[in-house]
Amino acid sequence: SWAIGVILKVSENTVNFHVKNAMRKLETTSRTQCVPLTGMAFADLGPRPLGSRRKLMADVQEVVLSEREKQCLRWVEEGKSSWAIGVILKVSENTVNFHVKNAMRKLETTSRTQCVVKARRQRLI
Repeated sequence: SWAIGVILKVSENTVNFHVKNAMRKLETTSRTQCVPLTGMAFADLGPRPLGSRRKLMADVQEVVLSEREKQCLRWVEEGKSSWAIGVILKVSENTVNFHVKNAMRKLETTSRTQCVVKARRQRLI
């Protein structure tokens, strides 16, 4: 919780509050069942030498997502399937997959979850 708070720039109490609310809504007692992105959020974090943060920030390329790509990723973040997103946005499932795959390509990711986490980190969604 503390590390997530540091990344999201909120207090540990705020993180715990939101996780507990999600657990209550999903009727689960397991944090891992209600926060599936937590593991992905830390997947590429590891020990880094001092001063490496500046280099990492310089290596980040400017990514621009279309409004539809952002909409699709927001719904993916909520756990919706491509079919459900298509119904919500009134487009076909193939159209949703097209936009999600474009976002994945732009963000150089290989999964929907990884794409959402990277887009959230870069404040694109």
